[in-house]
Amino acid sequence: MNRTKKGIITGIAGTIFNLVLAVGKLIIGIISGSVSVQSDAVNNFGDVASSVAVAFSFAISGKKADKDHPYGHGRFEYVAGFILAAVIIVAAVEFTISSIKKIIAPSPIMTSPLFFGLIAAGVAVKILMGIFYHINAKKLNSPAVRAARDDSFQDVLISSATLISLGTANFTRIPLDGIIGAIISLFILFNGIRLIKATIDKILGGKHNKALSSKIMSEIMEQPEILGAHDLLLHDYGPDNSIGSVHVELPSDLSLNDAHRIINQIEKNVANNCGAEIVAHLDPVDINDSETKQIRKFMRKKLEEISPALSFHDFRVDKKLKIISVDIVVPYDLEISESVITERVKGIDFGEYKLEFIIDYV
Repeated sequence: MNRTKKGIITGIAGTIFNLVLAVGKLIIGIISGSVSVQSDAVNNFGDVASSVAVAFSFAISGKKADKDHPYGHGRFEYVAGFILAAVIIVAAVEFTISSIKKIIAPSPIMTSPLFFGLIAAGVAVKILMGIFYHINAKKLNSPAVRAARDDSFQDVLISSATLISLGTANFTRIPLDGIIGAIISLFILFNGIRLIKATIDKILGGKHNKALSSKIMSEIMEQPEILGAHDLLLHDYGPDNSIGSVHVELPSDLSLNDAHRIINQIEKNVANNCGAEIVAHLDPVDINDSETKQIRKFMRKKLEEISPALSFHDFRVDKKLKIISVDIVVPYDLEISESVITERVKGIDFGEYKLEFIIDYV
């Protein structure tokens, strides 16, 4: 069974179980008059929407690339997550208001062993669903399924709090039902905001997948002729669908045919072993010229004086034009401003050579 079918089945199974739980809790919440049970029911209806979104997103994202979508449809999983998060936030705000009203003006709650037993059974179902999602999250490498797994285990805590509210509401004057309902609603709101931030980051293009980036760089450096690699760019077009580019450094005395063979092999190895499509750009490096070596060493020393965190790549020495060109690599979290770095680098004396550089943040 392929990834798309497994994802759809996972979403359908989650939809069925969550729908049963949501309807059951909503009925109990209405009959008992418990706002915390109703909030828990709304949380489960959010899980129904989430499960439907999982199934639907796998169905859409699993479609093959076409002329209008040459990189596939994988990002639809992120769009579905964004829509779901917006719905969750609206529902959470509504029930936060209802819970606050219940705190201000509490009303009696009708309880029974049947209600208590049904919600306790719901806790057990959520534990089993969490395990089910955990197993499938590993198989599918899907952020949507991982989110459903985390949500299921969080729901165990929410439903347990609901049990406490239902079991103790009529034995104390403290408006526990409203308080726990507000806590649950705020918890749902927090998760909705967290989910919407995560999906927006994916849609806008957030940070690289560090594990994948590290694996790609390791794969590139397996080639014995490679002197270094940098400027790896990865674009996320859905789970297991990354496309990007990288610069690789090779000795400048290699023939064009040899250099092409090595670059071509790198692209194939990354595709086969890392599951990413990359285009490799060649940066020739003169490793035999003594003057170039001395200038590189001098450059490294001067950058270390500014900050040990600075490095450089794309280093070129044009002896005819007397120009040194280089990219200065600056970490995003470096506390030295770009203007200070630029001023200090411009002040480096290379004798008869003129320095041309750009700042490259990583």
